[in-house]
Amino acid sequence: MGRKADGGRKVAAGTIADAFAHERPRVMRGFILAALLVPAFAWADARFIPFGEERLKLNLGVLAHRRDTTLRLDAGSRGHLFELEDALGLDHDRTVWHASGAWRIAPRHRLGVRALELERDARHDVEESLNIRGIAIPVRTSLTARTELQMVGVDYRYSFVRTHDMEVSGLVGVVNVHFEARFQATLPRVDVDEAISVLAPVLGASADFALSPRWSVSLFGHGVQVDVGDNDAHIFNFGATTEYMMTRHLGLGIGYVIDYIGLNVNERSFRGRVAVRNAGVLAYVQARF
Repeated sequence: MGRKADGGRKVAAGTIADAFAHERPRVMRGFILAALLVPAFAWADARFIPFGEERLKLNLGVLAHRRDTTLRLDAGSRGHLFELEDALGLDHDRTVWHASGAWRIAPRHRLGVRALELERDARHDVEESLNIRGIAIPVRTSLTARTELQMVGVDYRYSFVRTHDMEVSGLVGVVNVHFEARFQATLPRVDVDEAISVLAPVLGASADFALSPRWSVSLFGHGVQVDVGDNDAHIFNFGATTEYMMTRHLGLGIGYVIDYIGLNVNERSFRGRVAVRNAGVLAYVQARF
């Protein structure tokens, strides 16, 4: 009986050995493939700049947004508050260039910049009576309107939390807003050109998350509310973006951004109120170094 058992074990062992010998080329090919893939994947991760270690980010793209603007220009008495898009035929929807960047001057310290410009013009027969800078403009007046909005912000960011896949920062900076509006008509004669520039401090925060060596997500927001005498300024910016790196230095980004600018000014150079609400999709190319 013992010999038969030994023989059975020998047969089983031989069968396993034969099977391994038969499959050995395939097994070896699997090991070789794994040995090649591991360093390949490691190289793929290593060839991208690690999260939070880039020295410079530059973004250039377009902002496809919807804008609503209300304006009041006062003279001796309070003027008429009206919507530029509905009353004067300016476009609600517009696509404009958008640029931003961040320079990491130290592991936890960054400097950021953002710039946006929008120019619009239209010629429209007004459908409601208006009062612009003390000038009464009756219905059906053919009015030419041109507006320009420029916004440039510079900020300093400090990273309170910084890990290999997350960075949470506080932000302090300044933003300069320039708004200009010009209205012209022949009958009645209208030639109004008003401009205002406001420089205001802003506070905010941002949070960045790495989902993979290529892919990251960011949330951000900053703003200010300043009231000085008869003047006040409300400036806010919120958004979320996601970025995917195609190569070590070049990637694509997309996000959603909301801006609000409200200025109420009673100065010799400008008396009135302007409020701009802007929301839209931001798409851009990003360069990292």
